[in-house]
Amino acid sequence: MEEINRLDIATKREDLNRLMKTTLKQYVRKNVWLPIVTERARQRGGTIRYFTLTTPQLLDVKLLAQRGLLERNERGLRWTHLFKQQ
Repeated sequence: MEEINRLDIATKREDLNRLMKTTLKQYVRKNVWLPIVTERARQRGGTIRYFTLTTPQLLDVKLLAQRGLLERNERGLRWTHLFKQQ
């Protein structure tokens, strides 16, 4: 019985650590990285080309698109290609 409780506590601790890491990464992405990229894009004419191997949530791509930093064309975001893992 005690072994199950230890496993349950370890799992909850891992979940909490994962959540904290994700939350911290998103905070840094939005409040540190994005303003720097925005300023750099402004210096270079307004948009950027960006390469990433992103998560399914596309957090960084969404932030860049919302700021208007990724070129758009009639089909959506220019230079943006998504691949699904099979």
